[in-house]
Amino acid sequence: MTESEIIDEILNALNENRDTSVKDDPNYRQGLGKAFSYKLIEIRGKFSFTYPTEKGYEVIREGGFDKWKQTKEKQASELHQATLASSKATVDAEGHAEQSKNSAWVAVVLTAISLIVGIYQVWNSNEQDKKVNAMQKRVDTLDSLLRLLPQSQITKADSMKIQKKK
Repeated sequence: MTESEIIDEILNALNENRDTSVKDDPNYRQGLGKAFSYKLIEIRGKFSFTYPTEKGYEVIREGGFDKWKQTKEKQASELHQATLASSKATVDAEGHAEQSKNSAWVAVVLTAISLIVGIYQVWNSNEQDKKVNAMQKRVDTLDSLLRLLPQSQITKADSMKIQKKK
């Protein structure tokens, strides 16, 4: 008998209230120890009666120790796969968050540059407006002077002076 068959025999005997007294067979003792280590059986009461645990009843319902063990391993594998998938999703989300953070910084820098350029253009246009206004005042002054003087009084020398001032 294999170890799992011995465990099945012990659990079925306990479930059916049959005698499970320890036999001299070392494989039987090893199977009993394995059943205790998997917490499939427990000792209760002052007379040291052995009973199946909830896990032990699961083994019986599953149809034996080997099937129960395979089911548990499959569940553990599925849980591991789900954990890996969750971890991958977390890593992907962290990568996207990092990208979003970098994109936000790029947007902030570009906005700051645009603001600086806009302020410079406004300031520069004010300077140009001042220069244009000053020139306009000079032209207006010259125009009013020319209108005040009769046409005959303007000589060639005077017009030369006016051109030099420009």
